[in-house]
Amino acid sequence: MSFKPRDRAFPLPTAPMKIYEAPEVLGDPHLNIIDWGPQNNPFVSHSKLAVGLFDQVYLIDHLTGTNSVIANLNSKKTTGSKESYICSINFDRSGEALAIGTSDRKVQIYDVERQQKVREITGSGARVSSLSWNRSIMAPYLITASGADSIIMNHDV
Repeated sequence: MSFKPRDRAFPLPTAPMKIYEAPEVLGDPHLNIIDWGPQNNPFVSHSKLAVGLFDQVYLIDHLTGTNSVIANLNSKKTTGSKESYICSINFDRSGEALAIGTSDRKVQIYDVERQQKVREITGSGARVSSLSWNRSIMAPYLITASGADSIIMNHDV
């Protein structure tokens, strides 16, 4: 079997386009802490990149390089309570909502434009390590969450 490279609309870059510092990134390969907005293309204007660094989620506008914190999990923690961290991130199909899975078994839904939490769901019995919005037009508000306990749950939000 021979492999034929596909033709591309634009050439792939040979050097990094941008380099971002990520000082608090957790080195766990089971975390899904990066997600592109629905365009999935860094060359499209208004394409957002969401990055989870320990307990904060940053929205980065790829073209301008500006970033903002959309979520801070430990901002309201009391002294002595266990700190939670970001385990998974996923944009919905329109890019208007961002789901965040946490180490304390919660799925949080954020409005991207207003940068506010609109819903919080108890996920599973362990950290929420994977999230996926339904990409169908028939059920756009269905999110699937999977935890480290191997339980898969569908949430209608």
